[in-house]
Amino acid sequence: MSDKEPEQSPLTQKVTVDDKTVEIDIYRGDEGGWILEIVDEGNNSTMWEDEFESDEEALAEAKAAIREDGIDAYIGDHNQSNKGEYGYEHRDDTEPRVEEIPRIKKGPKQGMGNG
Repeated sequence: MSDKEPEQSPLTQKVTVDDKTVEIDIYRGDEGGWILEIVDEGNNSTMWEDEFESDEEALAEAKAAIREDGIDAYIGDHNQSNKGEYGYEHRDDTEPRVEEIPRIKKGPKQGMGNG
């Protein structure tokens, strides 16, 4: 594995839709093609498995995906592959984030008479 930084495409850019922003990150892969990754403001990432022949092709795919799926599909912890054994997301640059578990509201017991 190489220690040098990957070649960043000049087409890498931020896209904002409905006041929500993601970064379309395009960089050179190990096989010579271009890697596409969409990263939200919380550093959650969606990465395409296959490399693209050109950075223009990767950018076109990203914009089409955001247009077709909506920007919300690329924001948050929608990608379960980054979740650990108990369903919590782990990132190298942060502490594990524990999501709050909703409490069950208990109502009056059924079947108990008054008297």
